[in-house]
Amino acid sequence: MTLSKTCGIGSLVLSGSDSGKICFVPDTTGIYTFCVQATDGCNVTKDTVSVTILPKDDCDVCVRFSFDYGECSPVGVRKKIALNIESNQPIGGFELLLSFDASVLSFVGASTVGTAIKDWEYFTWNLKSAGCGSSCPSGLIRFVGIADINNGAKHPPLSAFSPNGALVFIEFQIANNQNLGDQFVPVSFVWFSCADNSVSDPTGSTLYVDSRIYNPGGILLWDEFNDTVFPESNRLFGLGAPDNCFTGAGKTPPRRCIEFINGGVCIIHPDSIDARGDVNLNNLAYEIADAVLFSNYFIHGLGVFTLSVPGQIAATDVNADGSTLTVSDLTYLIRVIVGDADPVPKTDPYAENASVETETSNGQMTVSTETVGDVGGAYFVYALSENMVIESVQLTDASSQMDLMYGVENGQLRILVWNIGTARIEAGKHDLLKINYAGEADVRLDKVDIADYHGRPYVTGKTAGAVPESYTLQQNYPNPFNPTTTISFSLPVSGVWKLSIYNIRGALVRQYTGSDEAGSTNVVWDGRTEQGETSASGMYLYRLEAASFLKTMKMILLK
Repeated sequence: MTLSKTCGIGSLVLSGSDSGKICFVPDTTGIYTFCVQATDGCNVTKDTVSVTILPKDDCDVCVRFSFDYGECSPVGVRKKIALNIESNQPIGGFELLLSFDASVLSFVGASTVGTAIKDWEYFTWNLKSAGCGSSCPSGLIRFVGIADINNGAKHPPLSAFSPNGALVFIEFQIANNQNLGDQFVPVSFVWFSCADNSVSDPTGSTLYVDSRIYNPGGILLWDEFNDTVFPESNRLFGLGAPDNCFTGAGKTPPRRCIEFINGGVCIIHPDSIDARGDVNLNNLAYEIADAVLFSNYFIHGLGVFTLSVPGQIAATDVNADGSTLTVSDLTYLIRVIVGDADPVPKTDPYAENASVETETSNGQMTVSTETVGDVGGAYFVYALSENMVIESVQLTDASSQMDLMYGVENGQLRILVWNIGTARIEAGKHDLLKINYAGEADVRLDKVDIADYHGRPYVTGKTAGAVPESYTLQQNYPNPFNPTTTISFSLPVSGVWKLSIYNIRGALVRQYTGSDEAGSTNVVWDGRTEQGETSASGMYLYRLEAASFLKTMKMILLK
């Protein structure tokens, strides 16, 4: 019998009189048909074989870089993270530039022992090598690797040119600073020259550069191929290789095919089981209700602590000097609230929302509240326009018995109204503050926290008055949180919005939608999925979509 191929690409290689194989290289996707014929000298039999060629997953990705940063770590320890690589094309070298916060993370070293490039002939790293001048992040590290430096007869195995797995193990020392607890410190790819974060093919004739960049949660930050959503004019400094790097007559353009997924280090407070700063033991430390309850102690004694006297006493060591129930602790708690912390709702707030109104007229801004119960403390954060100058902040008749603290920091007016004694603001609607200003009144109420005399908080709904100048999405508070957190955003015009919450793998956990007038909106997430299941501890991403506005931020659920 004679077997032959009568149509189709490739060649038939016989392995006997009645069998063989056809090898071919497809040049496109689709169906490839082959005709085969067999004859024994008397009779002829013909048939066809069809092969369907499908595009491979990630067929436009030659290399993907990502991080494996494992579980959260306490402060003051060394943390090793893996910089991973997935290569769909053979590569011969790379040059990667990473940024990190040097005040939190100290670079200890890097190793390729046991990694996918253990057989490569050259690898090095160096710090502070970017050429970005005063714009450089506080921490920068550059990694350079070459598979074959052609310095002798010995060469890496072919498998070394297609690395998959850990590329480099990076070790950091986490600063021994208790205030770093419960934070996620980014370690990100950054671009300051055209060659940063590039990869070469084994011949050196083709350079691979970025195509897409993602945040640690897998949310797209930049897409070089989508000029509609990501126009070149909107490129942030240090994000991807600009298009003008690869233009010019006679140049061989690189291939945009690398995906970068940023990472970081998740930090757990080593004293996370302690209740420092959480005087009312509601799992939300350093919030205004803690300050109200603590101030009541100085007037009424230990009788104000009704949940756990030993635990609540221990929680008053706010300044961590080992002494509890001191005025220094109270003073430090106020400083944290005014300077660093954001307002926060408690786990058991009033069922009825408190409302806040802000009105501006002739150089004076009036702030009023309406509550169903009394007010023992209130905290406001206003974002100010560049040419708006705050001249004074004064209490009104309704709040004249309260204490007042305020300051302007980083373009924000922060105001704390409370009293270390027994004063309070009666229930109902009252003007609380008169604020004199100069310049154009363009303000936005970003944060508000109101508690009654006994430390029970209100949830604030819509805030009336000053209309936001632009779309904004605020950091959730508290963060980390358990079990609830509030996400606030502002709309400059009326419209629909969608708030989506994703886990670290990019899977949708919960989604909220609505339609509101211009102003501020608060959404409270109870840590549950769409199906009502309790979410696990870890980092989550939340994304706001409103009109053409799109922004994503991260938060941590810590149990």
